[in-house]
Amino acid sequence: MSKGEPEIQSVDTPSVLELSEEFETLTVNKNSSIEIIIKENPSLTVFQWNEDEQTKEVALKDNKLNVPQKEGIYIYEVKAKWENGEASFIFDVEVK
Repeated sequence: MSKGEPEIQSVDTPSVLELSEEFETLTVNKNSSIEIIIKENPSLTVFQWNEDEQTKEVALKDNKLNVPQKEGIYIYEVKAKWENGEASFIFDVEVK
C-alpha cells in the first residue's frame, strides 16, 4: 500500500440473532399485539428474523404488530427512519 492511501479493514459485526441474545425476552400471549413507540414518530419498517437469518417484513397498523399465533420465540428488527437519519432496534418475544 502506498503512502497516503486509506487503509481498508474488515470489521465483524454481530448478527441480529446474536444481538437479540443480549436482551431479556418479552413474553406475550397468542393473538396479542405490540405497539412500537419511538420519539418524533419516524417511519417504521419491521422485519421478523428466523434462526437461518432469513427475514420477512411484518405489517404494521397504527404502529402495532400482531404476534404469530404459533408458540415460539420470534426476533424482530425495527428500522426507524427520520428526516435526518435512521436507526435499527432489535427485540425478541416468546409467544405462549
